[in-house]
Amino acid sequence: MKNMPGICFEEFLSRFKSVKGSRGQWSAQCPAHDDTTPSLSITLAPNGKVLLCCHAGCAVTEILDAVDLSIGDLFSSDGNGARNESLRRAGTRSAAKTRTICVKPHQDFSELAAQFQSAISKEGLERFARLLRVSANSLARLGTGWASREALAKADTKCRGEGAWSFPMHGAAGDAVGIRLRGPDGGKFAVVGSRQGLFILANPASEEPLFICEGPTDTAAILDFGLNAIGRPSCNGGAQVLVYCVKKLRPNSVVVVSDNDEPGQMGARSLALKLAPHCLTCRIIAPPKEISDAREWMSAGATKATILDAMDNVDPIRLRVSVGRQVGHA
Repeated sequence: MKNMPGICFEEFLSRFKSVKGSRGQWSAQCPAHDDTTPSLSITLAPNGKVLLCCHAGCAVTEILDAVDLSIGDLFSSDGNGARNESLRRAGTRSAAKTRTICVKPHQDFSELAAQFQSAISKEGLERFARLLRVSANSLARLGTGWASREALAKADTKCRGEGAWSFPMHGAAGDAVGIRLRGPDGGKFAVVGSRQGLFILANPASEEPLFICEGPTDTAAILDFGLNAIGRPSCNGGAQVLVYCVKKLRPNSVVVVSDNDEPGQMGARSLALKLAPHCLTCRIIAPPKEISDAREWMSAGATKATILDAMDNVDPIRLRVSVGRQVGHA
């Protein structure tokens, strides 16, 4: 993450997509998760500090990492509110200070995830599996559930309609720290107060290669191959928790499965560089160019042998130390 002291506020806003707003308050797509509906609030405080609040629960550091910014970029360059003064001259004003991270107090995500999981029928899970073209068994292993319209209202979510499928996200201790929701239209949301976590099995086998996928449905696809898999919340999310898990599990080999787009490839490389010091080998694989992700790869006829061949045919990430910095080479 680059340290860019003194970055102007206009440049700060330009790092985000779908920015709307004025007079000190803006909304944008959160870059730390797959945000189809802008859920990031950006506020300019009177003292020139920028306040970020992802209503899906992404941490500020994850948001900044995703757009190559640092904590220092949240503050005005001269410490005297220069950003705020320049915006006042432009005819805007700042909104009141808001919380950096929105968390719904007393939300028990483990209990909520269990409720959602118990609410999905065998037939409902099989319908969802057919829709995604993965197995119901892999979805069950990931704790997939169903939240009815009433349950969504009680859980305080942005997702409305007839209901949504749920995937618990887990923290470093293995407990549920949030719940990802997927509506029947494919829209992705999270229960308010959720933190970015991993789609993880209870006891992944450390002696086998550990495949790290983007999102729960790609994780289900890799599980269907009979491989050891953990899912990250987005192409840029979950890096710190994954480093902790790799240190704890100590797998001989880690394989980051990238989506076939630029954000996915950049996120995969960034993650691999963070994980490489903590395992014997760390590789990045991706589907053929005409295929977007792991789930589509499986639908196109890939097998376990296909995935293992892709792993064997790429060189592991190699690190060298140069002037106190780690530099990676795939």
